[in-house]
Formats: sequence, structure tokens, C-alpha cells
Amino acid sequence: MSPHSLDQALIAQAAGADYINVGPIYPTGTKEVAVKVMGPEAVTNIGSKVDIPFTVMGGIKESNMEEVLKRGAKRLAVVTAVTQAEDVAEAVRRMRERILGYRDKG
Repeated sequence: MSPHSLDQALIAQAAGADYINVGPIYPTGTKEVAVKVMGPEAVTNIGSKVDIPFTVMGGIKESNMEEVLKRGAKRLAVVTAVTQAEDVAEAVRRMRERILGYRDKG
């Protein structure tokens, strides 16, 4: 499930979800349906209230990924940051290194 609020995340968890995909955190062009942007504070807000793993999605790229990592995100779902990169493999490598670096800090 992809909850767009804390309430939806808690409902998904109570319904037995194994994990959730929270977002959109930032504005994104990959969805045709307009959904309210949650902002990076949603990572802290939802992460502190759910006991199941979660990914974050929506407009995440190298230039803003540090903000969601600082707020506790451990799994990032990205599309444009990779698919529109000049060097896809290099973009994935850099982003992966930063994510793993934050996991090691925790």
C-alpha cells in the first residue's frame, strides 16, 4: 500500500501490511493523479509511529535525498533520479552508497 498520510499508514499496518511506501515526499512528475505532497517531515512523523518497514517515494533525487535520510528513511524509491541520469549505473552507485552510509550510522 502507498499511504499518503499518517492515518492511512496506521490503517495499512493494522490491516496486516508487511511494508508501506510513503509519499509523495516531494513534487513528482511520474504520477498523473494529483496527490498532496507530504514533505520530508512525513518521514519522521510516520516512521516514529509504525512498526513495519517503509519506503519513501516521490521526487526524491540526489539533491534532496539527504533530508529524508536525516529524518530516518532507510529505503528510498526513486524513478526519475535514475531513469533520467546521464549515467544510470553511476547514479545508482552514488545513491546506494549514501543510503548505506546512513544505515551504518544508525
